[in-house]
Amino acid sequence: MQEPPFAGLSSQEHTYQNTYQKLQPEVVSNMRRSEEQFRLLVTASADMVFKMSADWRHMHQLVGQDFLATSPATTSSWLQTYLPADEQAPTSAIIAEAIRTKSLFEHEHRVIRADGSVGWVHSRAVPVLSAQGDIVEWLGTAQDITSRKQAEQELLRLKDEVAQRAQNNYRTLFNAIDEGFCVLELQFDADGNAVDWIYREANPAFELQTGYHNPVGQRISYFQPNLERSWFDQFAQVARTGEPTRFEQQTSAMNRWYDVYAFRVGDANHHLVSLLFTDISERKRQEHRQAFLLQLDDRLRPLSDPIDIQYQAACALGQYLGASRVGYAEDQGDDAHIVVTRNYTQVGVPSIEGRYHYNDYGPALLAAFKEGRTVVRPDIANDPTLTDEEKQAHAALQLGATVNVPLRKDGQLIAVLFMHYPVAHAWTGPELALLEDTAERTWAAVVRSRTEAALRDSEERFRNLVVAHAYAIWETEADGQIVEDSPSWRSYTGQSLDEWLGFGWLDAIYPEDRDYARRQWQEAVAVEGTVNAEFRVRSAAGGYRWTNVRATPIRDAQGRISKWMGMNIDIQNQKTTDEALRQSEKRLRIALEAAKLGTWNWNVTTDEILWNARHYQQFGLETSPGPLTSTDFARHLHPDDRAAVLQRLQDAVDEHGLFEAEFRIITAQGTVRWMSSHGQATDTGPNGRARRMSGVLLDITESKQAEQQQQELAASLERKVKRRTQALQESRDLLQSVYDTSLIGMAVLKAERDASGSIEDFTFVSVNRKLQQETGHDDLVGQRFTSIFPGIEFNGLLTIMCRAVETGEPQQTEYYYPHEDFRQWYSSMYVQLGDGVVVTTLNITERKLAEEERLRQFTLLQQAESVAQLGSWGYEPAVGTLRWSAGMYRLFGLPEGSPVTPSIYLDYVVPEDRPVAERLVHCLTQEPCDSEVTLRLRIADKVKTMCVKAVVLAAAPEQPARLLGVDLDISTVHRLEQDNLRMRLEQQQALFNVVLEAQEAERKRIGEALHNGVGQLLYATKLQLDQTRTQVPEAAWTRAHGLLADAIRQTRAISHELVPLVLTEFGLEVAVQDICRTLSTAQLIFECHIALDELPRPLPQQLQVALYRMAQELAQNIVRHAQATEASLALEAVPGYILLRAEDNGVGFPAKGATSIGLGLRSIRDRVALLGGIVDAGSSPRVGTYVRIRIPFFIDPAH
Repeated sequence: MQEPPFAGLSSQEHTYQNTYQKLQPEVVSNMRRSEEQFRLLVTASADMVFKMSADWRHMHQLVGQDFLATSPATTSSWLQTYLPADEQAPTSAIIAEAIRTKSLFEHEHRVIRADGSVGWVHSRAVPVLSAQGDIVEWLGTAQDITSRKQAEQELLRLKDEVAQRAQNNYRTLFNAIDEGFCVLELQFDADGNAVDWIYREANPAFELQTGYHNPVGQRISYFQPNLERSWFDQFAQVARTGEPTRFEQQTSAMNRWYDVYAFRVGDANHHLVSLLFTDISERKRQEHRQAFLLQLDDRLRPLSDPIDIQYQAACALGQYLGASRVGYAEDQGDDAHIVVTRNYTQVGVPSIEGRYHYNDYGPALLAAFKEGRTVVRPDIANDPTLTDEEKQAHAALQLGATVNVPLRKDGQLIAVLFMHYPVAHAWTGPELALLEDTAERTWAAVVRSRTEAALRDSEERFRNLVVAHAYAIWETEADGQIVEDSPSWRSYTGQSLDEWLGFGWLDAIYPEDRDYARRQWQEAVAVEGTVNAEFRVRSAAGGYRWTNVRATPIRDAQGRISKWMGMNIDIQNQKTTDEALRQSEKRLRIALEAAKLGTWNWNVTTDEILWNARHYQQFGLETSPGPLTSTDFARHLHPDDRAAVLQRLQDAVDEHGLFEAEFRIITAQGTVRWMSSHGQATDTGPNGRARRMSGVLLDITESKQAEQQQQELAASLERKVKRRTQALQESRDLLQSVYDTSLIGMAVLKAERDASGSIEDFTFVSVNRKLQQETGHDDLVGQRFTSIFPGIEFNGLLTIMCRAVETGEPQQTEYYYPHEDFRQWYSSMYVQLGDGVVVTTLNITERKLAEEERLRQFTLLQQAESVAQLGSWGYEPAVGTLRWSAGMYRLFGLPEGSPVTPSIYLDYVVPEDRPVAERLVHCLTQEPCDSEVTLRLRIADKVKTMCVKAVVLAAAPEQPARLLGVDLDISTVHRLEQDNLRMRLEQQQALFNVVLEAQEAERKRIGEALHNGVGQLLYATKLQLDQTRTQVPEAAWTRAHGLLADAIRQTRAISHELVPLVLTEFGLEVAVQDICRTLSTAQLIFECHIALDELPRPLPQQLQVALYRMAQELAQNIVRHAQATEASLALEAVPGYILLRAEDNGVGFPAKGATSIGLGLRSIRDRVALLGGIVDAGSSPRVGTYVRIRIPFFIDPAH
């Protein structure tokens, strides 16, 4: 016999279950009534509503809304009746897939309307499932989208027209694009396998990215006989199926990575495949490098021992690059030795742990390290910079190739990362960059580890310091009363325990200080701050002594003060010393006034300087009560003496602590005075650096003037003697300096003549450094010109040089020199000098290439302007010159070449956009800046929408800025976008409003039912249960009581969430603030930011409800899932939109969040989509989560 379902429950539990069974029919009935109301609302909100059988063979009902013919009865011919013939098969296929997966059916298709014409609808249908999960029927709606489709077709027609124009420029773009492009013809064997291909077309970028020269007509087997098989298989698949593919793949033969997009050209019989590709080798290397660095960070993060950190980094680096030995060596600071503590080695390679001398491996090694230069020696055995002894030292450690990366901090060498190979090895640039990054990251981890260890030691020393200095340590309750004994206090003051407790400690305070001590303590308790006070306390040895009392609050996990901790430090000796110091300073002040000495006291740490009155008088200043700074002092130093005085002062701070200097100052009245200053450090830090200095200042102007007069007389005679001897030397040095430092190659050549006196060659007499660098020859002097540069006989340079010698007229030429592997452009001038020439040569290759590139870009710009209906311009604000391209004149309908100024935008702009045009003109003419604006211009009785973008070109210092810009006619696109957006927004808004009203009404009804019905019954049940507590077992009563309490709480919470009374009574701003206030806790603080003041009128009620609901859901999701401590909600009005933001510092979305979102966020996305808005969400473990919702809200200009 089957046991009753509630057989194991107590009587109280039976009461709860009976109550639940009584309420269940009512809840089910309410839900069915709600479902029927929702179905009626959907019917009212959609253009059409229909109901289909489970297999879609029969249509049970169709409400056509005058768009389709209404069908109240079941029909099986609905497909032929309502759908054109060519729409029936694809629609049936989508229906079959929806039935198979029991998922949403959604499809845009053409239909036969009630008037016989063909229109477009967007159909959506959802399956109604039985309790067993089988489809019972389908309920669906359809919206009329005919207008939208017509607009899309018009837009496609316009795109086709633009594409037709672009086709005419295909060849130009083909040659100009940066991506490699080619068309290849696949070759198949008898089994149908692709075994080769022939290049039929290739653009210039193809040759640059592959290195294949003149590939057209050549086979791939000619360039790459061992190309990987996967290339052939993928291209053959594209040729057979016609399906394009995009993939990234490496070719080992070329050691390159490519991003390839392949698509078929023509039909399958032609075997033609086009490739559009980019060389991504550098990006791939960066990705691999970044992956290694991330793994390295993960490997080092849990380590705390600096030696382990260095070793693990060396292991990771050695295994990644296949090195035989990797490690870190720390500099010993003696400019001689370096120590290796631990290093990674491959099997069979000996470790080199130990102490080494720099000089054993080349004297230049240490110098390079100090300069921060990485030292690479790819082939030790053949390195010409090493001696035989140094090579032997390397060989003893099995060093065939080495690289050493120095680590410097604050200009000092601290360590070296080294990597070794047993044989010669050529490092690449990316490998060296990886070594340098690894060295920096590893050393940062080492420094962090050492810092943390030092911090722990510092904390321990501080703890010991407190114990050593405090004579009394005590604690109080949160309200400040003493409740626990402090033997140290009572031992010092002699109070008993009863005298100490409560506020009895005040009796031990000196009577005149007692009120001050009480007030300091009460104020600290009131504001929950710290205590730092000084007063006198009775000593058990007799009398009163000065004490410094310090106390701080101790807080619990909720941030509340649980108790106070404090201590007392005896400062009686300090107070006595301070009083003696004041008396000593008074006597010193009297002595200084008598000697007319200025005094200064400089706190180096805070950069505060105190002067006495005499010091101010010496500088011609009024006495100031506050401190000065070293900058104030330096401001009065004579410019010629400032650097030397400040350097001496800095040396005194850094090194010996003594300062002596004679220097000039400029007083506040502008007069120059000589001063003599002496000072010394009065307080130094543990590193010997001065923290405080004091000194005196004496005016020595009169004695300096007499001394300078004597020096000037002696110097005058010496200058006259030197002036004559230096003039000739300076002239010669100047000429030689100009010759050797010139950026133009210069040479003097002597003519070599044959027996008849004709010039047959030239010999180099003198060559400057620039020409040696340019030619790569440092032995030109004495050499024949044609023997070094035989190519000059082919391009006529030798003839030009002979003409310069024979006619005496300077010759100048620009030429391309392709001989002797130069392949450069040069500009040369030849001037006769005796029986020879002076040659000046300038490399102008960059200029020539720039001119060619500028011509190519100009041609592309003209073609782009013609196709895209745009124009470009340049403006020079300094001279007011505006230059237009031909495209600009076409846009404005003006004759090409007509004079124009920036104010032309003001002449053509429509009145509504005139402020935008004025800002644009101001940006161009008054304050050049980057700008992008959209404005409407009336041109030839037509209004055009123009997008104008301007950028400021970077100018050299003290050079006027220039602006470049483009004007793009976006009238057609703008009009279509506005029409389409307006239509979609109106449809979506209408549907959203109806659905939202139904949801809110149903929520209100359910909330009232929960509160007044279920809630009252649950509370009555709880009262009945309380009366039976003594009649049932305690455990059963407790369990039932807890269940009822939870049910009552959840019923009330759900009721309040379903009916937002605060929104209805106080508005959206207060409602959102209420969300933040309600959900804020000690663990999670919600901040709220509302900025709707810019709105000219309140938001529509439906939009307010929608925003409130979304804000409510976002905030609750943060509370439930984010594990955050800080969160914020923001609601702002920005031009054209309402912006809702939710942010937190929690754990973020799960890792799979990028591809799978939760039900809550999906629901919000659906509602925002109905409002025409956008949802942007993202997260990371370090910065938390953000969700930004942007909903369009257009303001009627009439308001």
